[in-house]
Amino acid sequence: VVVKIGQYATPIGFETIDPSTNPFYTHSYIFQYGLPFKHTGMLAVAHATDVVDVYAGIDTGANTTFGPLGENNSSLAGIAGLGLNLMGGKLTILALSHFGPEQSTRVLAPIGVDANRHWRMFNDILITYKATDALTLVTELNWIRDSYGVSGRAVNGFGAAQYVGYALNETVTLNARAEVWRDDSNFFVASFAGNADPVRAQQGLTPRSTIYAAPGSNTTYGSLTLGVTWKPEMPAP
Repeated sequence: VVVKIGQYATPIGFETIDPSTNPFYTHSYIFQYGLPFKHTGMLAVAHATDVVDVYAGIDTGANTTFGPLGENNSSLAGIAGLGLNLMGGKLTILALSHFGPEQSTRVLAPIGVDANRHWRMFNDILITYKATDALTLVTELNWIRDSYGVSGRAVNGFGAAQYVGYALNETVTLNARAEVWRDDSNFFVASFAGNADPVRAQQGLTPRSTIYAAPGSNTTYGSLTLGVTWKPEMPAP
């Protein structure tokens, strides 16, 4: 059993907040809007068999910590899921969910709504297939749901991303990413004019600048990204 205690990057999803592990400088819609970035709490991973890994954790929520400025409500959240190691490690499947209240008490309490009763669920399935020594295929499926959403109406965001990596040699890899992501109520996808505004919004504080969102009631987004990763040989430290 491997246990993490403290603040750590979420184990959910393909892309991470550590840029050295990502194939691109830019991020996917799934990373930006369909997943947490980090958690504060405890995460345990048990290697039940050579094939099955079991994930379980408890934390303060998505991108939160302790205290009046670190947490936006008074409820805990959790992580659960399974990892499968198949075909001698050539095929791996990681299915994880993070669940718990994420709405802010500062926003809902003044209108008589208990933020601790409305859950947000982040669900993600990651399928990695090492087709050959050079070719790696990664498929990510994502679904996020907030039970309060817009004025008490549940909202969903869901999508899929396909990654392809082909290593020309030990230092150069060609990468591609194709993605489609749907925001069914234009609730999740937004752009903030101020650097601190995303944090203020999570805390339930009023952003100091304009929030930009797509017009209309729902939007489907798509992207295609191509790039090259170069890892030059470096002398030993």
